[in-house]
Amino acid sequence: MSHDTVNRRLNEKGIKARKPSRKCYLSDIHMQNRLTWAVDHEELDWGLVAFSDEKTFMITGNRQQFVRRRTNERYKQICVNQVVNRSKGHCNVWACFAKHGFSNLVRIEGRLNAQRYTQILSEELLNFMNDNPYVTQFQQDNCPIHVAQFTKLWFQNHHIDLLQWPAISADANPIENAWAELDKRVKNELVQPTKSDELFDLVNRHWILLMNDVNYRHYLIESMDRRLHSIRANSGGYTKY
Repeated sequence: MSHDTVNRRLNEKGIKARKPSRKCYLSDIHMQNRLTWAVDHEELDWGLVAFSDEKTFMITGNRQQFVRRRTNERYKQICVNQVVNRSKGHCNVWACFAKHGFSNLVRIEGRLNAQRYTQILSEELLNFMNDNPYVTQFQQDNCPIHVAQFTKLWFQNHHIDLLQWPAISADANPIENAWAELDKRVKNELVQPTKSDELFDLVNRHWILLMNDVNYRHYLIESMDRRLHSIRANSGGYTKY
């Protein structure tokens, strides 16, 4: 049986060749922990949780676009989207949000360690939780600076209840969707930033606009039940999120 024949039969059955999704490696232990976590938190009221994360935004100068050309003009200079080999600048940020509110977008200068991280929490998270007393748990991933003894002691001293979080579970954190939406909005701007300061100002403006959309925040929080259902349905494995 030839290779082409096999391809045709598979295509007829809807089994087409596609690029695989890119996901972080999940070991058997990771999947078991994810599954156990999804089962244990099935009845949690996600409206009481504040979700957080850090994110790096890059200046690439490349916007998603289309070009009208003839078949033989693919590599004509006017039809090519010229990609810069390195970033023109970047900004690192931290933020958190909950169903009924959101924090400021904090720009992270230099290398982030446990001391700087807890300083951000002192300046931003405490104010956020004071303004949103209904929030009873705080979510963060298992980044080393998040689980450092110095950071753990800070949470204990401020009596903040941390949500148990399984490793390799960015797909369960709805703020990842907010980051993706911000990145898309920034890249769709007609005038692209050329400096890191301009990039942060643009990201911050879109963060405020996005998080002020109450329906969007509610949609992200309400997606938690679907995320956990997907983790349980896939035995702790990969999900579409």
